[in-house]
Amino acid sequence: MRTYKIFDDGRRQIGAFYFPGDLFGLEVGAEHQFSAEAIDKCVVLVVKRRVLIAFADSDGDVARWLWSFTAGELSRVQKHMLILIKSAEDRVAWPELAAWLARHSGATAEPPSMGAAAAGYAPLCEAPGIYVSQA
Repeated sequence: MRTYKIFDDGRRQIGAFYFPGDLFGLEVGAEHQFSAEAIDKCVVLVVKRRVLIAFADSDGDVARWLWSFTAGELSRVQKHMLILIKSAEDRVAWPELAAWLARHSGATAEPPSMGAAAAGYAPLCEAPGIYVSQA
């Protein structure tokens, strides 16, 4: 899953990426600040906030887990905020990003072949290719 926000000028800001077992969308207030979008097949379990809070009220372990989750989200957002003030070159060289990618990436693989040979479409050129432009 990916959370994002679309700004009035059309720009999209990615909030975060979420993986199996992650919790997202637990926010203060009646409206969510970000939209969520599946970027692969997934199943999302929706839990009403009042039910989760009631569960935490009756179970100290759940309350501690929610506190830990909230502290982790705060830390993630603070790190994200600090990234946004860096130059593009510094963002690419960000060591935490490289470590995060290493933890969440699978084995490297060759990219799929270009074109759609089965449908009779040969590749136009090697990647990154050419771009369609309007004259």
